[in-house]
Amino acid sequence: MEELEHTKSEDIDKGLWNNQSEGFDRGVELVTEGKNKILYTMATGSGKTRLAIALSYAFLETGLADRILFAVDTDQLRTETRKGYKNYEPVGSEPFSKNYLAGNLDEDEEHKQNVVVTTTQKLSRRLHEGEHNFSVGEFDVLIADEAHRGVFNKDGHGIALDYFDALEIGLTATPHEKTLERYNHNEAYSYDYNDALNHHHVVPFKSYSVDTQIMTEKGFRHNGEWYSPKQIGEDIIIRDSQEKVAEKLLENTKVKDELTLFFAQNTTHARVIVDDLREIYGDLFDNPYEEIKRVTGDDFQPHVTLSEFKQPYRPPHIIVTVDMVTTGVDIRPLNNIVLMRPVKSKVLFNQMMGRGTRTHETKDHFKIFDCVKAFAFHDGIPPFATKDVEYNITESGETPITEPEDEPEIVDEPDVDEVIRNCRVYPSKNNEWVERDEFAREIQSVIRNNDEVISKGVENCTSIKEADTEIESILIDEWKHYQKETILDAFDDLDTLYLLCVRTVEGYEELRSKARCAKEKTISEHNLTGEQIKLVQDVSDRAVTERGGISQNNFYQPPLSYEWGVDAAERLIENLDDVLNTFNRNFLYIETE
Repeated sequence: MEELEHTKSEDIDKGLWNNQSEGFDRGVELVTEGKNKILYTMATGSGKTRLAIALSYAFLETGLADRILFAVDTDQLRTETRKGYKNYEPVGSEPFSKNYLAGNLDEDEEHKQNVVVTTTQKLSRRLHEGEHNFSVGEFDVLIADEAHRGVFNKDGHGIALDYFDALEIGLTATPHEKTLERYNHNEAYSYDYNDALNHHHVVPFKSYSVDTQIMTEKGFRHNGEWYSPKQIGEDIIIRDSQEKVAEKLLENTKVKDELTLFFAQNTTHARVIVDDLREIYGDLFDNPYEEIKRVTGDDFQPHVTLSEFKQPYRPPHIIVTVDMVTTGVDIRPLNNIVLMRPVKSKVLFNQMMGRGTRTHETKDHFKIFDCVKAFAFHDGIPPFATKDVEYNITESGETPITEPEDEPEIVDEPDVDEVIRNCRVYPSKNNEWVERDEFAREIQSVIRNNDEVISKGVENCTSIKEADTEIESILIDEWKHYQKETILDAFDDLDTLYLLCVRTVEGYEELRSKARCAKEKTISEHNLTGEQIKLVQDVSDRAVTERGGISQNNFYQPPLSYEWGVDAAERLIENLDDVLNTFNRNFLYIETE
């Protein structure tokens, strides 16, 4: 223990990311303090497994452990983790395989292995059926991947891991309160999706709301019968929804070249989606039967299909699943996620959506198509790192649904053509999902409301770049959901936004004063009121940013195009050209043609 106490991350692996290094050192600190259970809460794609392998190496090197058990959730993850150990070559240290062995639970020489990798399901079965000769002290360290599942005894983690008397390290991207309780609230390190995004370890997402109504919380009536969302795919098939969603994918993605993952309600629903997509995309793919496949427990060799799916330059490009890809599967090239399954649990929702966050070659974002109002159900909380504090949850991660005493509110059989909509949505400050225009207005409002703080923050900046950095840090403190990539998507040019609040640009205050006077004279001369005044205020702000006059051309470009646009501006002010000329004359003493 004394040797471990003086071990730092750089002594073991100089190639760790900064977040992994910090997590390593904090974990060592808690272990040397005598904590027997510690938890790592880290976003999908932020390097949990590499960190755990580095800790394992340190425990073996310092003599804290001779035998380590690494319990995972799926066979595929077991294979990947075992390869991770065997191929681990820490920067500045000897390769793992030179001095240590890592293998599976069923291998003949498992008693000689320093690290045994297994699924908790297999371990639980062997313990339950007595097919083992393990003592309670067989392992010195237990590492539990997907640790949020460890609170459920029937699921395997709880009963299996509790058999052994050892240091336990939990890894999860989506803990809930019971997870924290299991690890005595000893959270060694927390690193959420936004942290990973800011350090470029994961990619941002774009979310699209595809509102079908037929799959909402309320349910719907069809041929005189009421159906709940859970009955879709079993008791009733809505083929129009597959067709419309497929059309939206064609509009917003490169279906033929990108990888798309569908989450279906059940295996029957998954089969119907596959059949419909093969028909719809029959002319798009040379062989739709090879390009579009189902991956469920009922299918032949689903793991082979999944392995093929991870290779973006060969079929299939679309797979439809229910549960098999919700967790423990690494699909780096994944571009699109289509959610056609109502999800009640934040944990499960985050796991499903987190499949797309990993980086890959030129991939700079992924897209989520929400067809079941999942974002609205989860109150607009950005996914991938939400702590679920609900206690009443099942082993699958779902919150049990209590049937209503009265007949639920229903939606009459809808005209699908009328109820389908597709729009880009953004996370607002109030944990709601809004469209781009409202999002852009909110960001501008946040900046204006923090005018004094921003002014003080940038008063010593000597360049726009330096001011941008300072403003960004202020916005992150003010708005916890701030993401540069999302704002860039909404504004096209960050300088357009940031220059609204930079006070140290040469002549800025003078321009601001001129713009204020020009605005007041324009309002007075043309007797403007209400929304007309707001439009002129936005024109004034833009004139300061542009350091020049404003014409109708500016209403074709952000941010005026988002807020107004030419048509809306002309409807609001019939003599728009005259108003702009009045403003420009007072602002710059020239008229804009």
